Amino acid sequence: MRRIAIFAALFLGLLGLVACQEEGLVSSENIFVSSEFRAQCDATAGVLVHGQEGTVLCAEPTPDAGKTCRYSGECSGLCITSTTQPQATTGQCQPAKPFSGCYTMVNLVEENRNVCIEG
Repeated sequence: MRRIAIFAALFLGLLGLVACQEEGLVSSENIFVSSEFRAQCDATAGVLVHGQEGTVLCAEPTPDAGKTCRYSGECSGLCITSTTQPQATTGQCQPAKPFSGCYTMVNLVEENRNVCIEG
């Protein structure tokens, strides 16, 4: 009975940590990769992130990260804003490539659209 209580407490604690993790870039402190891969990523000012199916990727900053934009043609990546602002007329250039999560892609000519990007 005590083992079940301990297991349940650990499971709920882990579940709480996962629920608090934001989409997109995450801390690379608890990602385990070779020291060579980590050094290569650090050399490009990248951040280690989880990709699809458990892969680890190096998300490198884009040259125009965070710049205000009206459409993706003004960025080296996408012009995005949060999904809570679907009618936004401006956004920000994505901070890194690859980049993952769900966002609203700001578009000057067409209607904005929600996109979900898997890293």
